[in-house]
Amino acid sequence: MILPREHGAWGLLLQPFVCAAILGRRWDWLLVPAVLLILTAFVAREPLVILARQRWVWRDPRPEAGAAWRQLLWQAPLGLSLFAVCAFRLPLSPLAALGGTAAAMTVLAVWMAVRNRQRSIALQVVSSAGLATTALLGALVAAREIPVWAWQLWGLLSLHGAASILTVQARLDARTGSRRGLRRWAWAFQAGQGLLALLAGIPLGGPIAFSAGANVYELVRLGAAAGLNEPLTRVGFRTLGWSLLHSGLATAVLW
Repeated sequence: MILPREHGAWGLLLQPFVCAAILGRRWDWLLVPAVLLILTAFVAREPLVILARQRWVWRDPRPEAGAAWRQLLWQAPLGLSLFAVCAFRLPLSPLAALGGTAAAMTVLAVWMAVRNRQRSIALQVVSSAGLATTALLGALVAAREIPVWAWQLWGLLSLHGAASILTVQARLDARTGSRRGLRRWAWAFQAGQGLLALLAGIPLGGPIAFSAGANVYELVRLGAAAGLNEPLTRVGFRTLGWSLLHSGLATAVLW
């Protein structure tokens, strides 16, 4: 099966859903088809990218295009069936809105991949916010509505996702000697988060301040050779750790 290459996206995809399910305080069987729907929609993106490249980029037929078609032949009916199961038990309007958002994000990701702009920072930030909408689906399943706390959770997680993306890109820039000035942008974003944390106050300001502090720590490490040349695998695990801690804190303050 053809899987998406952005392994870090799996955490961004499932963490918000789990946090919302916990906050909704209602665990039932509908969480299972909802999770499967999320995973099916996400996994379908890669074969769609392959088919789009076969149509508009590649001149000769590629064997991976056939594999992509075969994968979509079972993923499409599975996804529709899972959506129908969810629609039978959940309010249709918010569920359809979330489905439309997922479809729009998929189209955007495919279009950017065809144009070889999948590494665009703007796309990564928008995609991070899009993946965080699984929090809204989790809340819809657990609470049968999308309450205010679900939007707050989405905002907190999206903000941290954007901050982390800028910090990671600043690290890559520093390692390659690029002069795009992303380190300044990353610092400015953390300063903005700090100000926002003060304005938000307690308790919502807590996760925002934590996100700013974690990313400031990573940016400070770029000033030393040991931190700059640190293996990216280790940095990736630490970034995942920050994300898990932030998600846990956001869940705790919204409880």
